[in-house]
Amino acid sequence: MVPVVVAATEFVVVTIAHVAVEPPDLRGKTVAVLGLTFKPETDDMRDSPAIPIVSRLAEDGAIVRVNDPEGMDAARPLLPSRVQWCANGLDAAAGADALVLVTEWAEYRALSPAALAGAMRGRVLVDLRNVWDPTAMRHAGFAREQGLGGRAVVEQKDATGVRQARLLQRDGRAAHDAAHLIVGIVVGD
Repeated sequence: MVPVVVAATEFVVVTIAHVAVEPPDLRGKTVAVLGLTFKPETDDMRDSPAIPIVSRLAEDGAIVRVNDPEGMDAARPLLPSRVQWCANGLDAAAGADALVLVTEWAEYRALSPAALAGAMRGRVLVDLRNVWDPTAMRHAGFAREQGLGGRAVVEQKDATGVRQARLLQRDGRAAHDAAHLIVGIVVGD
């Protein structure tokens, strides 16, 4: 049984459900991760959910392209060596099958849905901070926009149907579990 994350608020990721799944295979998938620091306007990596998320994506075979306006130097020793370091958000999104927004930097808020869609190969968007308007993202072609922060709840299907919930839990394992959910979204589970 693997914990499935179904909500995230602020820097807290939530674990509430268990679903039996096979380990996903992300070989050949490119995932852009925007924001590595635990909050915008800092290079502080303390308690950053990006560390386990990026590590899990890379562990499961994804090509992970990352960007953070301030935290790349601080993040470099904490992340797998095969991570690709990108100059900006659009550079990270170039050719990506999926994009995960971890930290709500102003420059990421300013990215237009059309520019992201034009840069990416796929149309999977995981917005952990509810930065982008879901309607605008759908109009840009993001059919599987997933909000995990604040206002939204992710639907994770299992053999019994759809489980939805909100529950806050602060623990280091939770961000790793968020990475598992993100992997499921990327591979289409």
